[in-house]
Amino acid sequence: FYNYRITEMYDNMDVQKPPSPLELIGKKWRDVSTDLTRYELSLMQLGKTPLSSTDLRDLGSHGSQLTPTRYKVFLYSIEQLNDSNEERARNFRLDLERFLRLKSSLEPFPNENSNRVKHDDTINICDPRFNDLRKLLTKQGKNTARWIRDELLESEDIFVGGRNHFIRLLDSWQHDPCLKSVHSTNFNGRPIKNDKSH
Repeated sequence: FYNYRITEMYDNMDVQKPPSPLELIGKKWRDVSTDLTRYELSLMQLGKTPLSSTDLRDLGSHGSQLTPTRYKVFLYSIEQLNDSNEERARNFRLDLERFLRLKSSLEPFPNENSNRVKHDDTINICDPRFNDLRKLLTKQGKNTARWIRDELLESEDIFVGGRNHFIRLLDSWQHDPCLKSVHSTNFNGRPIKNDKSH
């Protein structure tokens, strides 16, 4: 998202020296912050799960509040929109069609990358100078994924497209994507099966 904001800055000819990502731990620049990856803060606001007093304090400390909705929610991970596994992608679209009660089939989603041009301020998150930042983000990712899996997915109002694949993607949030070794365990330390189904 940082690089997206850099591209947007140049596209809009509103170029100014951006802060280093290291300066955005708990602070915002053009809505970019390490807190942005704490998806549970937004999802908690929907009122689909019981919240503890700690959860409510956490929400309040980030300027958010509980705003319950009576609507059902379709939950997915962005990677599912451009899944290269055609069968799994087709099943995901079927889940979405059922949720939306569509009478016609959804076509595969187009893939668009808005970060086509590299600018002087564009970063590579895998640079060693961002090691500590990635540690923080993966720690947050693990906590967020656990809350989604163990709390949010228990709600009858939450529907997940391609549930097995979604949970595998959640499990990946606890790992640094820049490490060369392939991680193959889930939150419980059990090996993850090579699941190609949805």
